[in-house]
Amino acid sequence: MLCPNCGKEIQDGSKVCPYCGAELTSAKKRRHFNLRIILPIMIVLALLLSSFAVYQVIKMHIAENEEQEAIKQELPTLIPYRKGDKWGFCDRDKKIVIPTAYDWVHFFSEGLAAVEINGKWGFIDTQDNMVINPVYDYAGDFSNGLARVSFESKMGYIDKEGKIVIEANDLGDFKDGIAYVNIKGKVGLTDTKGNLVLQPIYDVILDFNEGFARIMQDEKYGFVDAKGTVVAQPIYDDAGDFYESLALVRLNSKYGFIDTKGNVVIPTIYEYVGWRFSEGLVPVWIDGKWGFIDTKGNLAIPAVYDQAGEFSEGLANVMVDGKLDAKGVLIGKWGYIDEKGNIVIKTIYDEAWYFYKGLAKIKLNDKWGYIDQKGNMIVPAIYDEVEEHFIDGFAHVKLNDKYGLVDAKGNVIASTIYDGIGYFSEGLAYVVLNGKWGFIDTKGNMMTRVIYENAGDFREGLAGVCINGKCGFIDKKGDAVIPAIYDGSFENIDVPFFNNGLALVRLNGKGGYIDKKGTQYWEDPQAIWPMFGYNAQHTGQCPYDTSKNNGALKWKFQTNDSINSSPVIAKYGIIYIGPSADNYLYALNPNGTLKWKYQTYDVYSSPAIAPDGTIYVGSTSTGEGNYLSAINPDRTLKWNFKIGGRINSSAVIDSNGIIYIGSEDSYLYALNPDGTLKWNFKADGVIFYAPSIASDGTIYFGSGGNLYALNPDGSLKWPYKAGDIICSAPVIDNYYGTIYIGSEISSPSIYMQPNNYYLSALNPDGSIKWRYQAEGPIASSPAVANDETIYIGSLDNYLYALNPNGTLKWKFQAEGRIESSPAISAEGTIYVGAYGNYLYAINSDGTLKWKFEGLKLEKGVRVLSSPTISTDGTIYIGFSDNCLYAIGEK
Repeated sequence: MLCPNCGKEIQDGSKVCPYCGAELTSAKKRRHFNLRIILPIMIVLALLLSSFAVYQVIKMHIAENEEQEAIKQELPTLIPYRKGDKWGFCDRDKKIVIPTAYDWVHFFSEGLAAVEINGKWGFIDTQDNMVINPVYDYAGDFSNGLARVSFESKMGYIDKEGKIVIEANDLGDFKDGIAYVNIKGKVGLTDTKGNLVLQPIYDVILDFNEGFARIMQDEKYGFVDAKGTVVAQPIYDDAGDFYESLALVRLNSKYGFIDTKGNVVIPTIYEYVGWRFSEGLVPVWIDGKWGFIDTKGNLAIPAVYDQAGEFSEGLANVMVDGKLDAKGVLIGKWGYIDEKGNIVIKTIYDEAWYFYKGLAKIKLNDKWGYIDQKGNMIVPAIYDEVEEHFIDGFAHVKLNDKYGLVDAKGNVIASTIYDGIGYFSEGLAYVVLNGKWGFIDTKGNMMTRVIYENAGDFREGLAGVCINGKCGFIDKKGDAVIPAIYDGSFENIDVPFFNNGLALVRLNGKGGYIDKKGTQYWEDPQAIWPMFGYNAQHTGQCPYDTSKNNGALKWKFQTNDSINSSPVIAKYGIIYIGPSADNYLYALNPNGTLKWKYQTYDVYSSPAIAPDGTIYVGSTSTGEGNYLSAINPDRTLKWNFKIGGRINSSAVIDSNGIIYIGSEDSYLYALNPDGTLKWNFKADGVIFYAPSIASDGTIYFGSGGNLYALNPDGSLKWPYKAGDIICSAPVIDNYYGTIYIGSEISSPSIYMQPNNYYLSALNPDGSIKWRYQAEGPIASSPAVANDETIYIGSLDNYLYALNPNGTLKWKFQAEGRIESSPAISAEGTIYVGAYGNYLYAINSDGTLKWKFEGLKLEKGVRVLSSPTISTDGTIYIGFSDNCLYAIGEK
């Protein structure tokens, strides 16, 4: 099939074009029917569909609940939990079970967990009893009643009572009850009770194979069994592992074989020999030619070949007509013989490898392919390189420095267009195209966009991906499940992955665990909801679970004026809010009591909290001026910066602590953390809404009808004419860098036609991606969920849910206008305020979860405050009745 966007040929069934990224849909033919015939049919179908829709909604809710319960059940009973720099354990509901008192912890294993205190390791039980004191330099997990520890430049194994069972300078892992030990530079074997089954007198002990291991002493090789019995003294110059109960040995430059009792069954008389028996035969070199002997040393196949490989699946690869090329390399023609020495596949190939699952790689006319055991060409010899053998039915092939995939039937699964291809995991494999990563299925269909900077394999239904220098997770549909907010590679992990329902990630340099819902099992002493829209991109998506919030009033706090700005939440749950004309910034405790209040001027914007706890808030006075104030958490003033116009814009803080704020004087200000001006930028109109900051440092803000993109140094990157009036703060998708902005375009008609209201999606380069026309004015900022759904409210009383391609997913009708910006919880519930002092909780499918009504005032009273979410699932929102409400679980 051809991509309708770029015209390039792509795999049939692909959902996304790997070249241009366009989402593909099948063309639909238009047909016309007689209205009188079709209308009754349509009515019946509508009734059936509506009934089916109700059934599907109920079914979906049940499925969601079952899925959430399944996710919870796959988690460990006790989960490592970090608070600041200390670790403890919580249960599956994030309730602390073991206090965060340790520097690091491992998962529980066999009832005990290794914990670190002050650089030393010990073990606790599930009741937080220190059952083994922290005296070790390192400790591993318990397995079969033993744990590996290191101490005083030594290593050992301890039992669950802390008794040292085995002590050595170095030791290996147990396998089948045996481990090697190194004592004073010599190696032996020990069992799990600490008994030396082989005295440490050897220089090297290699891994066991078929129950025997090679030992080396004074540069000579022998063999020992798993009981510690030396079956062959170390007298050989070299030796191989046992295969088919025989092992290759070399003595005085000649090769032979011994059995498992150390008896020489094939004398050491051969100059060259294959490294192991396979299917009862091994190749040997006799008088300049290769043949095969059996396990008794009898010549089974005459030595007539110039080169020979081992038998595999009844065939062995052999070479004839051998000669040395200019580089001294032996070349000739290869084919295959059976166990009787009969030529089964003609000697016509430049190279031939062993058979594996019925196929072998061959080289013909300097190109590679695969043949079957009858010599049929299954994969044509047209590739520059092919994989050694098929893995899970697929093999990588390479042509002109590009990679593709073929299956075991010879079908081309993926054309050779990729810079790299991974192995299939859970039905998908990553591909690399033009330096970007995506995923294909086992039919070669592109299942995700090729946009990532790195990607890992799918594990437990999710794959870690990196974009814009940050890591997150996608599902098999390519939907973003956990936003890309986490640091890149760390601790030898290129891309994080899930194991037993948890993934170890790093955020702002600190590690912690998340589950598949994105729940973070840690608590940092920093802001919980630091600024408008949760983050500098204003996505409104947070990692806090609200599934237990049933819309009950926890408390409300009375101020002296309506609350039009949005609250923010600092560490330890302290809430900051500024009522419009109250002339105070309030700090409230999580229980709703007043902590302190600081006198300001009129506050029309939301505060912002820096990582060091500094609160930035803009305030306006007609006579006294307009200021951005920096206030310490103890209520003392840090500094004031005078701004030339009224402040409606909320402040935003970047990763370097730079504060950005707009004003009605048409300037965007960038201030250093010490309150000095870094730069300012003059726009063409007033700036009402907060700026946003992308992960690459680009600053976006609206002014007049333009959306501006600035470089971090304050220079103009590009402007975009979005309409006549910008109606929201720009919001940036953390995955793809898409910028969403609401705008209004005035009608050119002289007949008082209504204006047009749009939500526009722009690419990072300023080009338009799509526009969605709402039915009423957009006066709030959108929010972007983990699955890339965009939510936007309108004065037409609707909350719109849009797909990433700009099509309508659903819309929810509130009882009043929506001028409040949505907030999204970890499980996907959308919270938004509406005129009439309402707060709505809406499920991700557009159904109502619950509705909260504040003090009933006159009909249509405005609600401008946007909800915020705390770590315990409490929702905070200000209403026009002058109260801040805390809404949570009964």
